[in-house]
Order: sequence, then C-alpha cells, then structure tokens
Amino acid sequence: AISDIYYGDWSSVVSLYEKTGKPIYIQAAGDCLGKSSYVYFSSMFLHEGNVYGFACQKNMLMKIDFKGQGTHYFMKLNNESEDNRELYFASIACRDKLFMIPASDPNMMVYDFASERYEKIQLCSGNPGQRGFFFMDVREYGNYLYLIPFHYGYIVRYDLDTKKLKSIPLFKKTDDTSSLQFGFAESVDEDRIAIPAGKAVILFDLASETWEKYPVSEENGETFNIERIFYYKQHLWLLPTDALVLLKWDYLNGTIEQYADFPPGCRETDNNFGGKLAHRIDNYLYCFPANTNMAVKVNLDNGEITELTSLRPFCQSDGSLEGQRVFANLVAVEKKILLQHRENQMVVYDTQEDTVYAFSRGMANTLGERRKMYKDFMDKIFRPGTKPIITDGESAGEKIHKQMKMEAG
Repeated sequence: AISDIYYGDWSSVVSLYEKTGKPIYIQAAGDCLGKSSYVYFSSMFLHEGNVYGFACQKNMLMKIDFKGQGTHYFMKLNNESEDNRELYFASIACRDKLFMIPASDPNMMVYDFASERYEKIQLCSGNPGQRGFFFMDVREYGNYLYLIPFHYGYIVRYDLDTKKLKSIPLFKKTDDTSSLQFGFAESVDEDRIAIPAGKAVILFDLASETWEKYPVSEENGETFNIERIFYYKQHLWLLPTDALVLLKWDYLNGTIEQYADFPPGCRETDNNFGGKLAHRIDNYLYCFPANTNMAVKVNLDNGEITELTSLRPFCQSDGSLEGQRVFANLVAVEKKILLQHRENQMVVYDTQEDTVYAFSRGMANTLGERRKMYKDFMDKIFRPGTKPIITDGESAGEKIHKQMKMEAG
C-alpha cells in the first residue's frame, strides 16, 4: 500500500511499518497521557520538601502537590519492564541521585538529577516466586545502600563508590525458603535495623553485616505473623497481619504484652492495617485501614487505642465495601499524613488539628507539563530526525499535516 506515515494504535503493523523508515505516530487513545487521567501510586516518598509518587502501570514519576491539591507529571521512568503493576516500592535520594528500588523487576534504576540521565543496575536474577516481589525497602549506611527484600531471600548491598554488589542471605541452609517474606525495616539504633520475617523478627547489624532471628510467640505457643515494626523506648511494637492486636515485645527476654482493646465496631479482617499504612509521630502510632473499617491511633506510653473519627467518612464504616482495600499507602510531611484512598482520592490528615481533607488523584497538569509528558513518551516513537508538534486544540490530522509540511521544507 502507498502511504507517507502510520497513525494509529499499537499493533503488529507498527513493527512491520518501521521497516519503511517512515514516521510512525501512535495515538494516545488510552488514559496514559490524558489530561484527566487518574493515577495509582505503588509508593510515595518525600524529597527536599516535595512529595513524589511512582504511577503504577504508567511508567511515570508524579509530583503530588497536596497544598495545591493536585498531581502533576514530573518525568518518564526509563524502565523497559513489561510488569509495571507495582514497579517500585521504595526509593532513596542521595549524592544528587534518585535510586529507585525495584519490586517487580530485578533492576534498580538510578536517575542523575544533574545530567538527567538514567542508569540500570541489575541486582539479581531469577524470579522471587509466583506473584512475588524482590525488594520493598532501603537503608543508607556509610558508603552503602542496603536493599531490604520482600519475597527475595537476600539483602543486597550496593557500594555507592564502586557500584559493586554483595548479596547477604537472610536464611540458613536448614531453613525452608519456599515461603520467605520480609517487611519494612525499622531502625533500632545507629547500627541495627529490625526486619519482619513472617512469624519472627530479624535484627540485622549494618556494621558487621550479621543477623539474629527471634521468633515471636507467647509462652502458650501462640504465634503471630508480623508485618510492621516500630521502635519506641527500648521496645519493639509489632503489627501482625493475622490478628487485631498490637504487641509490645521485649525481644531479649521474649515477653509480649498484647493490646487488643480496639474501639467498638472495629472489624477484624485478613489485612487490618497494611504494612504501608502505619506511621509513628512522637508517642503516637497512627494506623489506617487496609481492609478493616476504622482508622486508629495508639498511645505508645499506655497502649490506649482510640478511633480517628474525622476519618470515618473515608473508612467504609457502613460495611458497604467489605473486603475491598480502603487505603493503599502513605507518606508523612511533618505532622501531616498524606494517604492514597481507593476512590481516586488523596486524603490529608493533620495529626495536630485532627482535621482531614481530600482532593482528586486525577492529573492536574499545566500546559507545559502536558507538552513535556507528550514529548517524553513520544520521542522514541517517531522516526529519527522528526519531531512531533504538540499544539492544543488541533486535530490529529492537522498536527500530522503540519509535521509533513515542516519535513518537506
């Protein structure tokens, strides 16, 4: 067939048409580049006072303006993984670089803020298990980054100077490695971190790179599956997934105090307060619902648990959404906590004022941000030497016509 360009959706015709050397224009028919597109964040982080989020399944890093109440395009993530369901669980900025810690991909992406270039670093090979994830947390210590695993069985140490890697197994030869699962790390002191490990806790010494494993169980044999740990006044507070209870644990002598006096009506589920949905500010632990129906705060000085009633409108209190996730993750900005809500909303809770407000998770890009987004996503699609013209208000045909006139001189 006689043609000058290809314009349309992705299909097998694209790879065939590339052989002609003619321009290829991909129609943004989905919501990836749409002005009112909603985004879901696999994780959020704070950097230099700004909140950013990894837009799941869109391969984008977004800037979340919780004061101006909007989400804005920041940059395209240069990752070729086809599994973008939850590409990154964690990140850390140091030495003027952003290290993006992979969840569903074995490669760490490093973005240099100065040069605006990416570097891909393969951390491991293989698959951590069906529907499994590699890493979910990171700690900086000295000249190293320590990547904390999720289903993968090794801590990976990355040397910031030499870029060399070292794998440190978190299991012994006699352990059953088929169901390994770890959680977010918590600093115990300058050198040690505590890592949830199923029905146990691992204390990892960053200085010596050695560890000890402590089972979490009562004298009567009752065990708990630990998802999150918080350190406060020489004790570890544990948040289990399999019980509506908080545990104050003295790991040295093995004693456990249980705090289960939750407010009336708080429903126990298979995932009450997800690992990403708890945060400590001073002597209070704030817990937000994953699948349960109530947000609470815990006074760690006396164990008193009270409901955050201002959040009740967002917490399926009527039971109509039973079994569905309420919040997905959070990030704290000083005394405020920014939460991702299931209803395409971001919810901001002020812990000092006990007030809450919400805003849409839809993109609120300026014209300049939209132009940058189109350019970043379309640059690799066009034939080398051609550049797309992005002008709001024009039809696709008008844009293509202008492009052809420009190329023709």
